[in-house]
Amino acid sequence: MEAFTYILHGKVFCNAATGNFALMAIAFAQGAVKSGLYYLIPLAAYAAGVAVSEKLPASVRKLGIHWHTVFIFVEIVVMVVLGVLPAGLPDPFFTVPITFVCAIQYNSFTKLQGVPLSTTFCTNNLRQASKNLVAAVSNKSRKSLNTALYYISAIIFFFTGALTGSLLIFKLQGKAIFWAAVLLCGAFGVLLSSDLKLRKSARNIAKKSES
Repeated sequence: MEAFTYILHGKVFCNAATGNFALMAIAFAQGAVKSGLYYLIPLAAYAAGVAVSEKLPASVRKLGIHWHTVFIFVEIVVMVVLGVLPAGLPDPFFTVPITFVCAIQYNSFTKLQGVPLSTTFCTNNLRQASKNLVAAVSNKSRKSLNTALYYISAIIFFFTGALTGSLLIFKLQGKAIFWAAVLLCGAFGVLLSSDLKLRKSARNIAKKSES
């Protein structure tokens, strides 16, 4: 998704806000105020995504399904819609939805197996990898080494995804976004299966307590 917006739609970073703040500042320094103000659009979309991810989970929980599962489904729909939109539309038609869902993803998926993880950018993952490598060497800590390798693997997967996505975009242009939807379908299937098992287990427990 990062490669999609940067390569095809206005050199905007959708996965994190830092790059867009920097690009806006550079544009202002060059006297290109109008171009700089353009970056307010993805920044506003990012802020809106975080706000939504703070409010909606409680409402979704009442339906008996996890917020993460619902969000992944919405993200798949967004990717498919973007893939069928005419390529000639103004860039915000593409950058705003992606920035919005990336912000929700970042604020919703914050840990994996209890370990804090950034899923949409690598700055904190690189920091944690370096920090734990130092601890592993200094203290001969096996746990720190395992944690460092955990973060390093996340960075490798991020880089591989960005590389693969870029190659697909160079070949397929905007249609490459469909591959993101395909990968997300796998995640959706895992999460939905887990939710259904939990609901079944809860019903069984309820029946036993009634009897």
